[in-house]
Amino acid sequence: MAAVPALLVAVVLVLAPAASASETADAYLKHYGETALEQLGEPGLSEEELATRFEKLLREGFDVPAIGQFVVARYWRAAGEQERSEFLEVFGEYLTQRFLPVFRDYQGGTFETQAPKVTDSDGVVWVPLRLERSGGDPIRTEWLLRESDDGGFRILDIKAEGTSMAITLRDEYASVIRREGSLDGLTREIQRLLAQGAFAPRNG
Repeated sequence: MAAVPALLVAVVLVLAPAASASETADAYLKHYGETALEQLGEPGLSEEELATRFEKLLREGFDVPAIGQFVVARYWRAAGEQERSEFLEVFGEYLTQRFLPVFRDYQGGTFETQAPKVTDSDGVVWVPLRLERSGGDPIRTEWLLRESDDGGFRILDIKAEGTSMAITLRDEYASVIRREGSLDGLTREIQRLLAQGAFAPRNG
């Protein structure tokens, strides 16, 4: 069975039949990916509209609260509701600034999903996704999906070339949150860096 980060499972696990998730998670991911490519690939979009669409897609398809809780680990438990809410809002903006340029680079590519791989957690599966790019080598990824209460799925993590997005973000935040000492301190630091465009990928 494929491994799932234990803390992440503890944060997000909602019991659901694993067989049901295995049967439809790949179809859900394929539809979500096609929708994202269609909406983000529309010609003539301004940068502002593109960012708005990306963040909307992000919050619809990804379990941002669960991912955010995972990446700040124990500091989540010590935070109040307002601190948590403010962090999650800024965290969504961070994900948009960091990953929108990456997704945009994939425009014109095609992808295919494969049969889900069950995990040792009910309702949670890894879905392999292969992205074909014109003029470049294919990218092999795996997407961690959890069946949600509404009968759909939410994305919890992405692994590219074996590297977990959620674990990478947790490691990146660890030193900052230790220095700042609280979730509120981390939020303020992310806001400062967002204003500078510090998370956008650099070319060259």
